[in-house]
Amino acid sequence: MYKVPFVDFSKIPFEVLESQKTAASNVIDAGLFVGGPLVASFENEWAEAIGVDFAVGVGNGLDGLVIALKALGVGKGDLVAVPAHTFIATWNAVVLAGATPVGIDVDQYGLLDLALLESDKRKFAAVIPVHMHGMMVDMVRLRSWAQSRLVRVVEDASQAHLAQFQGGFAGSFSDIGVFSLYPSKNLGALGDAGINVTNSLRLDEKMRSYRNYGASNADKYLHTSFGVNSRLDTMQAALLSVNLRYLPDWNKCRTQLAETYLQNLSPNDFFSILNNGDLDSVWHHFPIITGCRDQMQKYLQDKGIQTEIHYPNLAAKEYAQISGKTQERTPRAEKLAEQILSLPISPWHTEEQILYVCEILNNFNESSH
Repeated sequence: MYKVPFVDFSKIPFEVLESQKTAASNVIDAGLFVGGPLVASFENEWAEAIGVDFAVGVGNGLDGLVIALKALGVGKGDLVAVPAHTFIATWNAVVLAGATPVGIDVDQYGLLDLALLESDKRKFAAVIPVHMHGMMVDMVRLRSWAQSRLVRVVEDASQAHLAQFQGGFAGSFSDIGVFSLYPSKNLGALGDAGINVTNSLRLDEKMRSYRNYGASNADKYLHTSFGVNSRLDTMQAALLSVNLRYLPDWNKCRTQLAETYLQNLSPNDFFSILNNGDLDSVWHHFPIITGCRDQMQKYLQDKGIQTEIHYPNLAAKEYAQISGKTQERTPRAEKLAEQILSLPISPWHTEEQILYVCEILNNFNESSH
């Protein structure tokens, strides 16, 4: 049993659990389990929360990315720029849409390197910036570049619920924003779920149709295109409406715990902090960089501290191995995949737990060498 688990859902407050149980019971009593007003209600609540016109509930984040690319007409023969280091879903989505992903190296924070993207002379149909660990890509700069090159933008905002950049929310800067609502996300369901956002009525209608077998939005038995079955189910929508009420406080808690880390960790020759507070974040993860990751992870585990690696395998490399297609070297992304380690952080951790992690990690030098 870990003293400090990476995430501990058993610590969710009683008030939240009771609200979730009431919402679930209401869905069962109503007997409507696919679609309906509760799905529409959550869609509207999320759109309002981040200041966009439309939100479309989908089955999960991967499906959301595929649906976004399909709605934008991105497919066979198209190149899509993606960060070399991210979760594989971003790359999978491009492949599933029929297009070709092109890995772009990351910057000092592990975000898509915009200078490299801007200097790339290839003709991209789309770009998928990924807001990693709760930090946002400079979407004002990226949007300006994309508009000048006629490149469509799909934000993968799955690690940045309610994150902001220059007054705008993650997901609101692009043609389509995509959010996974996996349970461990800042805003999570109690299973797989996702939601896409846009300010375009045309794209909203396309996504609604594609997620529902390609059906007409006016007649579910009239199909106007090929599509998939990827709908946000009613139970998850009801639970997400509950969790959304708590999200601002949960993000505030994450920020406070991150401040505890920043004030009490002492970076040294063995580790550094990926974000030293220089970049605004909703702290989906608290990542550190270490050249002795295996030893450090085991050391922390032996002290009762659970960690995770986001992500140990370079997405660009895995794509090349699976597809047989050569990817250019991306040195910073390669180094990040070898050295990144995520420390525990969630709304249900206590300050005492985080201080314990700091104490143990600061002693890594003398205790393990």
